[in-house]
Amino acid sequence: MWLLAPARGRGGGRALVRAALDHAQTIGAHKVQLEVFPDNGRAISLYSGFGFEIEGVRRSHYRRPDGTLRSAVMMARLL
Repeated sequence: MWLLAPARGRGGGRALVRAALDHAQTIGAHKVQLEVFPDNGRAISLYSGFGFEIEGVRRSHYRRPDGTLRSAVMMARLL
């Protein structure tokens, strides 16, 4: 999920996560997983506030258009 910079800090991210969790429960999912870049502290804090926990890190997992590699933090929450 991405929010445009002007929309950040206004509760939109919180509303989207809540809607995703509600939908996952409605369809009978038992676990929700996500990935977030390690330098995105605001998102990690948001997800942690919803009970997501870090399960691991995918090191150098995504290649950027310029060829550099980015890691991803894997987070999950049981429903």
